[in-house]
Formats: sequence, C-alpha cells, structure tokens
Amino acid sequence: MAGTILCGVNESAGSRHGARVAGALSKRLELRLVLVHVADGFTVAGGSTGDDESVTTRQARSGGKKLLDQLTAEQELRGAEQRIEVGDPAERLAQVAAEERAALIVVGARTQRRLRPTLRSDLSQDIARVTPCPVFVVPPAATDRGTRNRLFLAVG
Repeated sequence: MAGTILCGVNESAGSRHGARVAGALSKRLELRLVLVHVADGFTVAGGSTGDDESVTTRQARSGGKKLLDQLTAEQELRGAEQRIEVGDPAERLAQVAAEERAALIVVGARTQRRLRPTLRSDLSQDIARVTPCPVFVVPPAATDRGTRNRLFLAVG
C-alpha cells in the first residue's frame, strides 16, 4: 500500500499518544510517516532586516525541531520525516496533508476536566472541515491494552 500518514504533534501528552499510534499504523500498513509541528507565529515578507521571519517565529521553529527530535526518539519513530510549519494548526495541517497527499491525519485528543478525554478536539473538527482525508483522533489511553483499538474518526 502506498501513501502517507500525517501526524500533527505538540507538547501535550495526547499528542505523544497520537504519535505512538501513528507510528504503529505506519508500520503495520507500510505507509510513510510525516510528523508535523505547527508553531505559533507569522511571516512578514520583506521585513526591516530583509528576513521574512520574526525572531519569535525562528525561536518557535527551533523549539518545534527539538520537540520533533525528542518525540521521534522517545516513541522510537525511526524513519519518520519531520516538518515544522508556522500558522494556524488546522489550516497548516490540511495544507501539508494536501502537499504530502496524505491518506490519513492522526492527532491526539486533548483532555478536559480532570483528565477526561474529549472525543473530538476543536482542532480535529477544524482539520476535518478543511481536509479531504480522514482524521483519526487518538484518545489519551489508546496505548493501553484495553483501549488499543478505540480510535475515533472525524470525516468532514
């Protein structure tokens, strides 16, 4: 099977669970895995220094690179490609999914109220609205034996 799984990641525990599941799916389905971190910030073309990125954006990219390297090692995602983007997470993930011709986007669920998972985060709903491919939302306990097969699919 040819294709790509795109996994959106941030600093959250839910994101780590999502990356772990995306890695397992990638291996099992023999699909390429691309980890994507979307940093806050924006670019201003032709800034005063002639540089298109602000110092804040460069720092966010640097932090994103460290996060992706750490996550790749921690989750043993050897061979996973990495991308760091800047802007609105839903819009950037959808755009990267289109560029990479992703078969699937995987994101970890966020938690609310005493660690009770929300089945659909606002981000997953936003992504599902703007992307042509399915979005899997991985619940925080998805790596436990009892919940390993419980994945939630959001289709726009």
